[in-house]
Amino acid sequence: MESMKITGVTFNNEDGVSRQKILSHMQSGEAVDLIREPNHPEDPYSAVAVVGAMGKIGYISRDKAVFASDFLDNGFSYLAKIDGPWGGQEGKNYGAKVDAHFMPPEGSTIIRTKVIGITGYNEVGKAERKMSKNWKKELLDLQWEEDP
Repeated sequence: MESMKITGVTFNNEDGVSRQKILSHMQSGEAVDLIREPNHPEDPYSAVAVVGAMGKIGYISRDKAVFASDFLDNGFSYLAKIDGPWGGQEGKNYGAKVDAHFMPPEGSTIIRTKVIGITGYNEVGKAERKMSKNWKKELLDLQWEEDP
């Protein structure tokens, strides 16, 4: 399960409908769709729109959209619901998050692991081992479509 901030909630949609108006009618736990927008002018590589029954309410924040777009592009299914909305009182804008659970395609295997180092051969064939404190913080998903 991933909780992701929804950005762009203060803009109007292409049809002129206010995303704030849509959010004002939504309930926490309401199902939403995640729609890839590979032709989005700002971020064609990872834009993922969050769409409720009344229309688009915004986009998954760019830092999380990189992962969500990769899952969607690789056939993962998902269950997504809105967390919020909050705000909207005293002249403040509405905001929300989306909680999404991604499931790999049937028949694939996913291994989630942390990278602690890399071993192998460099460009000239010399064996090397590299360790990094930064790698220890990152999770890496490995996926096979057949048994490894």
